[in-house]
Amino acid sequence: MIVGSGVEIGRLLMDSASRDFGGLEFLFGIPGTIGGAVYGNAGAFGHCVGDFIKSATLLIPGDENHETRIVRHTAKWFEFGNRTSKLKEFVKLHSLANRPVILSVKLQLAQGRKDVILRKMQENLKTKKTSQPLGVKSAGCFFKNPGISREQSAGFLLDRSGAKRFQVGDAVVSKTHANFVVNKNKATADDIRRLAGQMKDAVRAEFRTVLEEEVEYVGKW
Repeated sequence: MIVGSGVEIGRLLMDSASRDFGGLEFLFGIPGTIGGAVYGNAGAFGHCVGDFIKSATLLIPGDENHETRIVRHTAKWFEFGNRTSKLKEFVKLHSLANRPVILSVKLQLAQGRKDVILRKMQENLKTKKTSQPLGVKSAGCFFKNPGISREQSAGFLLDRSGAKRFQVGDAVVSKTHANFVVNKNKATADDIRRLAGQMKDAVRAEFRTVLEEEVEYVGKW
């Protein structure tokens, strides 16, 4: 399936299911677009979107020395990693003006029965509702999981380090899932950044593990 990068994840999954195509059920309930999902290699339940990418078409901005180009790259080019990709790493070293733009994505899906695919999507969403603070103001999981086991997840490490007690201004650590930072009312970006620092310090002190943000900080800090 070829899909424009601006298509919302939920719409993509429902349209795919209506045609008896599945495989991306793990993404159900994650907000955003498929382009954003590819950029950050979004995932859940042990799966990530990078495993389903065949290729993507990008717009490469030009400058005084190069013309703007449209290119197509295979999944290998993206160097997908734990909630990251070559594009996400690129912006850490270059200005926003030079950021490549994902135009469309070619996905490898699997044939299946619509009812089975939809049931799996609802099961995944139910699991998230019982384990994550859905319906409140948050940016989703804040830190990457340092490992694949439950004991190596950011939520587990933060919980065991006492981070659920932390609060800066109106930014608080969720009591439901310690890897979620919730805006109770009027938390500022600075509140959230300071709270994130406290969370990282707690895990470093307790487990000698340095958490890495899954979210991105935009602007100068």
